[in-house]
Amino acid sequence: PFPVRHNHVDPLRAHARQMGQSFSFFGATLTYGSILLLLLVAVAWYVLNRTPFGKHVYAIGDDAEAAQLAGINIRRTLTAVYVLAGIILPNVLVAVLSGAFLTFAIVIGEFTMAALLNRPAFGPYMQLLGANRAYEPAALAVIAFAITWGCLGLIQLVSRFQKGAQSPV
Repeated sequence: PFPVRHNHVDPLRAHARQMGQSFSFFGATLTYGSILLLLLVAVAWYVLNRTPFGKHVYAIGDDAEAAQLAGINIRRTLTAVYVLAGIILPNVLVAVLSGAFLTFAIVIGEFTMAALLNRPAFGPYMQLLGANRAYEPAALAVIAFAITWGCLGLIQLVSRFQKGAQSPV
């Protein structure tokens, strides 16, 4: 029974904590992770639109046979695309799945509450309301959006002041 310390994990945790740290920029609060994401998007745009590699990727996507006849090495280009996608997409996949599960939970909760209260659900109600009136559906959508974001902010605020709360990383 010797305690084993995984030293290779500690730098990753420190890096993840640093990406979550925030700073103020002209009154807006930004995290280092959001800046990194913006930089990655800018680099991806530049690579795909301004380099021969990006032109080859688009050419292969449009017509692989014509790209091969034009002298583009399809196997090498696709290998590079798959390697880059393997590095980037696992992180994006987690975010997309989290958003999908959150959306699913909200929709199921809405229909459950509507069924329990014997009332129409919000979507069909908005459609019926929109058939007769012009501005009420838009106003209700904005109000529902504001209430949703307000509740999410309230959850974050309450969890911040909870005793014994730990950081997510």
